[in-house]
Amino acid sequence: NQQRRLLVEHSHDPYTQMRDVLDDLVRLEIAKRAGISTCLDQDGHRNYVENGSTPDCWDKTTAVYGTYRKLHSEVELRQVRVPEEMTLREKVCFASQSELPDADRPALSPAIRSSIDGEINRLRQEGIQPATGTPSQDELQQMYERPDSIGASILAKRGIVVQQAEHDGRTYFRMMKLKHEDV
Repeated sequence: NQQRRLLVEHSHDPYTQMRDVLDDLVRLEIAKRAGISTCLDQDGHRNYVENGSTPDCWDKTTAVYGTYRKLHSEVELRQVRVPEEMTLREKVCFASQSELPDADRPALSPAIRSSIDGEINRLRQEGIQPATGTPSQDELQQMYERPDSIGASILAKRGIVVQQAEHDGRTYFRMMKLKHEDV
C-alpha cells in the first residue's frame, strides 16, 4: 500500500493512477471471492523448482494444468477482469465490501453483479495463468534438458520453446516463440 500511495503521489496524473489502484483493489476482491489469494511464500518457490516438484499454490483441480490459486505479481492480478461498465462509485463500494457488515453493503446493479459472478466462475474454472516473466538461466536449462517437465509443458502450451544458444563462447538458454509451421 505504501508503494501504491507513492505511485499516486508522484504521478503526473494522480487521478488516473488512483483509478488504476482502485481497479486493482476490485480485482483483488473478485479474486478473493473466487478463492484466489495472494501468495506470501515467494522464497519457498525456488525450493520446489530445485526439487522438481510443484508449488502448493498450483491448482491441480482446474481443466488447465499449471494454473495458480494464488497471485504472485501484478501481471497475474491483471488477468482478473473488471467489468468495463462498472462506475467509479460501484468500484469503491465493491472494493470496500469485505470491510463492511452485510447489512451495510451497498447493492450493485444486476448487470454488474452478473458480470462479477461470471468472472468469479471463470476464475474458479480456469485459475490464474502463471506469468512466464523471465525465468533464470538455471530454470531455462532445466526446461531445455527435460522438455517433459511442468515448466516446459506450460511454455509449450503457450507456443514457446526453450532453445540453447552460444554467444562469446558462453552457452545460454532463451525462450523462443514457435513459428506457426513448427506447431
